[in-house]
Amino acid sequence: MNEAMLIGAIAHAENHCQKYFGKKHIPLGQLQRHSRGSVNLPVSGGPDVMAALSASQQKDGTLRARAGDSYIELVRFSEAGVEIESVHAFGASAKPNSPHYTDQMPMFAQKKWRQIESDLTTIRQTATRIYSPHKPN
Repeated sequence: MNEAMLIGAIAHAENHCQKYFGKKHIPLGQLQRHSRGSVNLPVSGGPDVMAALSASQQKDGTLRARAGDSYIELVRFSEAGVEIESVHAFGASAKPNSPHYTDQMPMFAQKKWRQIESDLTTIRQTATRIYSPHKPN
């Protein structure tokens, strides 16, 4: 990429921000959004980084996250045992009427994690529902 192309890219970005947001300099989270259903949150990230994402321009000038990391898990093996944290870009359900359709989006957008329990006894005691895909509910 040569200098003229870089200058052109900067000019394009400034013109875009001026057109859609009324000023040339805006926070990334105002431009780049993480949305699903009625949830619409600011999100960072870009290609080839942790929490990578690609975005598509919307009619209002924002960039909607459309592809990238969807599930991230961190596993630590310590003296206390296995410690697991994770976050899903949206939620654990693809059904719009489920409470888990968008429930992890705020954590993902804020770069927060949730603790994952690995002790089967604790999981069974605290589960809100237990089912098997091979047996009727």
